Amino acid sequence: MATIISSPTNPQVEGITRNTLFKRLLRETGLGAYGTATSGSVTLIGDTNRLKSTQYNSKDWVGGWARISKDAGGAAAAPEGEISPITTYAPTHATDHITVNPAITAVAASDEYELWRNPNPQLVIDMLDELLQEEIYIPCWTMLTGEVADGDMEQDNTTDWTASNTTLTKQTGEPALFGKRYLRVVTTTALGYARSALLRVEPGKSYHLSAAARVSAASTTARLIAYDETNGASIDSADSIRLYPVRIGFEFTAPSGCYTVSARLANVENTVTTEWDEVVMYPLEAQDIRLPWWVKDKGQILGVFRASLTSIATDLYDWIPRGERDRAWDIRDNAPGGRGLKLVARYGNMSSGPLFIYGIRNETAYSNDNSDEKAVDSNLLMAHLAYKVFQHLAQRPISGFFNMEWVQAQEAKWLKIKTNLQYNYMERISQVITSPSPDIGIMDSRFDIRAYR
Repeated sequence: MATIISSPTNPQVEGITRNTLFKRLLRETGLGAYGTATSGSVTLIGDTNRLKSTQYNSKDWVGGWARISKDAGGAAAAPEGEISPITTYAPTHATDHITVNPAITAVAASDEYELWRNPNPQLVIDMLDELLQEEIYIPCWTMLTGEVADGDMEQDNTTDWTASNTTLTKQTGEPALFGKRYLRVVTTTALGYARSALLRVEPGKSYHLSAAARVSAASTTARLIAYDETNGASIDSADSIRLYPVRIGFEFTAPSGCYTVSARLANVENTVTTEWDEVVMYPLEAQDIRLPWWVKDKGQILGVFRASLTSIATDLYDWIPRGERDRAWDIRDNAPGGRGLKLVARYGNMSSGPLFIYGIRNETAYSNDNSDEKAVDSNLLMAHLAYKVFQHLAQRPISGFFNMEWVQAQEAKWLKIKTNLQYNYMERISQVITSPSPDIGIMDSRFDIRAYR
C-alpha cells in the first residue's frame, strides 16, 4: 500500500525539452550549431565564445537560418522561437558575428540561439510535432474515467473544470500522480471546488464516483462530492486528510427528479491546497465505458484489468490499482476518423468495480522550447528525428549545403539506429505484463463464470 511519498530532486523519469533535443540534433548530425549570445540587437547575434575565430570562413553560415531557442529572462518571451535567414557572418569581428534579415526582436546577452544550415528549423519543428503525435508511442497505465471530461487531467488546460472560489492549475512537478499532469485546487473561500462537466443521469440508478487525491499540508481536508445539479443539492461526499495519495470513492443513487450531476473536487478549508487526478464516474449497470481520448485504434490497448482497490479507511482506498486481466470486454473500434472508442462487455457489467488499462499512447506537440518536457525515450526520439530530417534532405533535387552522397549515407545510418532502438523499445513495452494470471473461475454478481488465463 503506497502510504508514503517523497519529492525527489532527480525524478525517476526525466523529460526532454525541445531546446535540449535540438542541441543534440545539431551536435550529432552536423546540421548546425548552437550557443549563448554575448551581445545582440534586432539584426545581430554576437558570441565571442563560439562564433569568433580566425579559422572560420565568412561563408560558413550565410544562407542558413538563425533561431533563438531561449529568452534569457526565462519567461518564454520574444525573441524566443523567432527565426530569420543569415545574410552575413563575420568570424573575426570583435562583437557582432551573425547578421540576419529581416529583423527579429532584439537579442540580448545570455539568450540562446541555434544556427541551421539546412533544413529550415520550422520544418524540423513540424517534423518533430508529427513524430510525437503520430509515430512515437509511450506506455501508459490509466483508470477508465468514463464520461468525466479530462478525468485523467492530461490536457494542458483546465477548460473542462469550472472553478468556484478556487484557483485551478495543471501541475507536472514531483511528487507526481498518474500520468504527466494533475489538477491543483487552491481555495479562496472555504468549500470552494473544481466542478466537472455536467453528467446526465437517470433518477433511481446507482453510480460509482472516485478520484485520486492528496492534501498539501496538515489541517487540510479534500472532499469529493457527488452533486445533484438539477435540484441544487449534495447527494453524497467523502473526505481525506492524507498527505499521501489515496482514492476517495463511493457509490450513490441519483435522487428522484435528478437528471444532471457533477463531480466536485472541494477543499473544506480556505486558502489550502489539494491535488487531484483520475476522476472516475460510471453507472453500475453500464455494459460499456469510454476509452481515453488518446486511443485512436484498438491496437493501442495491451490489456484491460479489473481494479482491486485496497481499503485504507471508510471510502478511502490505495490509489494504485491492481488486479487481474478482465477478458469480458471487446474494444469497439469505429471507422477511421470515428470518435468515442469504447469497451463493450460480452457479459456482465461495471458493478464489480472500476477498470484500468495498459496501453501505448502518443505524446502531444511541444508548446514551447524550454518548460514543456516530453516523457519520451530521448535516444529513440533523437534517432527518429534525425532520420526524418535526412530523409527530407535526400528527396530534395538540390541538397544546398550538403553533398548528396553524405546525405544519403546519413539517412541510411539513422534508419538503422532508429529501427534497432524502436525494436528494443517496443519489446520492453510488450514485456511489461509478465506476472502469471491464476487459472481459476470467478463468479460475478450476475452468476457469469469468468475464466482468467
